[in-house]
Amino acid sequence: MKRLLPILLSCTALCLFARQAQATTITFTFTNPGSQLGINGTYASPQSVTSGGYTTVITAMNGASAASITQESTGLGVTEVGTNGLIDANESLDFNFAPFNGTLLSSIIFESTITSANAHFNLLVNGATVLSNQAVGGDASNSHTLTFSGPGFFGNDFKFVGVDGTFRIQALTVNAVPEPASILLLGTGLVGAARMWRKRKS
Repeated sequence: MKRLLPILLSCTALCLFARQAQATTITFTFTNPGSQLGINGTYASPQSVTSGGYTTVITAMNGASAASITQESTGLGVTEVGTNGLIDANESLDFNFAPFNGTLLSSIIFESTITSANAHFNLLVNGATVLSNQAVGGDASNSHTLTFSGPGFFGNDFKFVGVDGTFRIQALTVNAVPEPASILLLGTGLVGAARMWRKRKS
């Protein structure tokens, strides 16, 4: 048993490492033609969108009030009565990846439709603000890519909130880490097998 146990523990560690290595880079595209939400129009919120076998649930809000999701050729916005279908001040799009153990946000591509110096937004991860009053660089009415280097932002829920200016979300790239239940089951099975082996030897 003393010889077998280290082998079993090593196998479990290797399985854990392999599972982590299988974290998949996925891009959700929200420009048309080709948006993974669908054709241009207004969609009830929330909406589930799948890319590469992974799903995010998108929710549109105006402050604390529910709103609808707008799909335009240049990206996603927020719609309610009297609004323009963009992400305006205090409006938000939330992307939830709850079925996964964790998601590493790699980049957001968005359109700012006014002079960039006057456009700011907040980014929340799992309800905590990680970017506050973030200024937009570059020119107005162009795509802007916000790329997160280093460890990035790890969580299950990412919310883009307009502060001033108007925006549309064009794409979202994440590294999805699968839920580790299968690993735990494998480890439990290996330990159980070791105990059974020990009982048969004694």
